[in-house]
Order: sequence, then C-alpha cells, then structure tokens
Amino acid sequence: MSGLAIAVVAVLGVSWVLQLLLALVYSSVFFRADPVLVTDDRLAKFGIGIPLRGADPNLAVAIRSLLDQDYPDFELYIIVDSREDPAWNIVNEMVRELGAENVHVATLKERRTTCSLYASTLVQYLEDLDESCQLVAFADADMIVPRDWLRQMATALADPQVGATLGNRWYLPTSSRWGSLVRRLWNAGAVVLMWAFEIPWTGALSMRRSDVHRVGLAEKLKRGMTEDVPVKSAISELGLKMKFVPQLTIPNREETDLANGYEFIERQMLWARLYHPCWSAIILHAVGTATVMIGPFLLVPFLLAAGATAAAAWVGCGALAYLFGMTLLLGIVSSANRRVLKARGEPMPPFSALRIARQLLAIPLTQVLYALAAVRCIFKREVQWRGITYRLNGPWDIQVCEERPTVAGELSDENISL
Repeated sequence: MSGLAIAVVAVLGVSWVLQLLLALVYSSVFFRADPVLVTDDRLAKFGIGIPLRGADPNLAVAIRSLLDQDYPDFELYIIVDSREDPAWNIVNEMVRELGAENVHVATLKERRTTCSLYASTLVQYLEDLDESCQLVAFADADMIVPRDWLRQMATALADPQVGATLGNRWYLPTSSRWGSLVRRLWNAGAVVLMWAFEIPWTGALSMRRSDVHRVGLAEKLKRGMTEDVPVKSAISELGLKMKFVPQLTIPNREETDLANGYEFIERQMLWARLYHPCWSAIILHAVGTATVMIGPFLLVPFLLAAGATAAAAWVGCGALAYLFGMTLLLGIVSSANRRVLKARGEPMPPFSALRIARQLLAIPLTQVLYALAAVRCIFKREVQWRGITYRLNGPWDIQVCEERPTVAGELSDENISL
C-alpha cells in the first residue's frame, strides 16, 4: 500500500473517531435524568409570539398545540402578514373553534425596509407584549409542540445563570423524496453542531423579558434578519449561559423537494454566517467533512489509471467503511432524539430497505450540498425568503428589494414545506 493510501485511510479513521466521540457526548445528554419541572406556583407568565406569512401545511394543528399547553398562564400573539394572507382565515377559524381568550391576532402594522418582514413582525410582538409576561417564547408555523413545551423552558430559566434555552427540530418525513431525505440528514448533523456551538433555534428559544430588554433585541431586529442565532452573542455579553433542553426536540413531518431543501440549508447557513461568532469553525467543518467524504471516492479512479491497484483498493474500501460508519453515527444521534419523541408517544416512520439504500446515496450528496451552501454563503449578498428578496449589505444592514404579496387561496400543497 502506497504512502498516499495510508494517509487517506488514516485521515478517514481519525475523522470518524472524532465525530464518533462528539456524537456520543451529544447523545449522552439525552440519557440523563429528566429535569424536575417547576410547579404551578413558581411559574411566571409566558408570552408566545408567532409570525405568519403564508399558510404552512400544518398551521391549524400548530396553533392548537400552542394553545393546549400544560401551563397556567400565557398569552399567544399571532401576527399575520396581512388580512389577504391565506393564514388569516385559518388562524381566526381555529381561535373561534377553540374559544381561546388568551390569543391576540393582528396584522403586521409596519413593514420596515431595513430588516426582514419576519423581524418586523417580532418587533411588533415584543412591543405589544403585555407587561405581565415575564418570560418570552418564539414559535414557528411548522412546529407542533408537546404540552410541556412552555413548562420545560420555564424550568430551565428558573436557574438565574441561564439566559436562554436551546433545542432543535427533528425531521421525520415519511416519504423517500430526495429533498426530504437530504434535509433530514443535514439536520441530523446540524443538531450536534448547534448543541456544541450553542446556536439557538426559534422553536426552542425562550428568554426572560428583562434580558430581552437588556440586550436590546427589538432594536437589533429592526436592522436584522432573524432573532434566534444573534441571541448567543447577546446572552454572552450579559454573562449568562445557554441551556440545552433535550425535551425541546420538536418533530417536523413536512416534505420538500431537493431544490427547496437546498435553499433551506443555505438560509440556515447564511444566518450563522451573519450572526454567529463560531462561523469560521462551522464553515471549516462543512468543507472538511465534505472533503473527507468525497475526496477518497474521487481519488480511486486516478490511482487505478496510474496502475496503483492495491492503493486504489485500500482507499476505496476505506471510503466505503467511512460511509457505513457515518450511517452508524447517524443512528447514534437519531436514537438520542427518537428517545425523547418516543417517550411522548410520537409515531416514528417505518424503516425499509429502500429508505436505507437511498440514505447511503444521500449521505455524500448531503455533504456536498452542505459544503456548497457554506461556501456560497461567504459571497451571498441577496436572499429570497417567502416571496421577498433581501439585500444583505451586512449583518445589521438589510434592505428589502422586492416583495411578492401572499394572496388568499395560496396554500401549501399537501404536506410540502413553504
């Protein structure tokens, strides 16, 4: 075996072992004893804000889950893009059906051109929030939360050293669409990095209202794109820590095609590039893991052409072993997240030989798209998000370039993500 083949196999082995250790440490968090939840007499009033633009496929169910919380006192603020938006009728029909009195439904009042419309909506939520709400939570239209969602966050925030909570969505598509599969695989790797680098996600993010004011989150939003990723730096400035709560793993069963799945990945990477202090490490991870995955497969034909058959065999076998090893790592991370979901009684998609075979092919594809998205984000100065084009002059220098309004009747097709 040539020195090159030895080096390649060694890199593959070291890379896999390092990722194995990281996956094991991450997964161990899910097997610790569940926290003792705070009792009703110690729970502060929560405010929940959910911005809506377009009718997500499970919007009605998501609203119902937010209102079905095992929590004594909370207010839900639903802010819809406009009365013409297809979400408007869905929301009002659901509120009337449930007879909920702790819901405030409004349309977006000020469409700022210096930030995303999503951020404008959250500014309105924070400004309209009742003074009695001491805790603040954020929600997305694609998340169906468990009944203890608010109580889990309140329990974490009961520690005065905790400034914000961390958790993640976990994709559970039932089809074998390539887009759904790639998004699920990317997310399975992303949740480990989001835990390691403390990258918040909206659906598991909660803060004390006093800390929201101290960090000037509303003022930041007036010039930014999103509220979750920037929280890491803001909380660190206050000398507080982020708290990862495994029970804040939220399932998402929506489907997507490959083009929209890639756009989703690129947007998530873009938010990290704009707002997270560990962006350099994230892009190194993206490019490095893709190189380790794809490089050996590309090297094999050159070795064969050079007559180095033995070296080609070693490199090829090493690359295949690494691919199957990545499947094992995926299983470790999946088992940890599925443990939380199964404890809630969430149904799991069935395994099949076809899904496993497609997954083996999708792993290298996902790595390539992950690296491509990370590299493109370095140079990306425009982004389209729910029918709006934004110019990104800097993290806090945003310009709305073009807006396509949503209209009544424009609904998501079946269970497809918007």
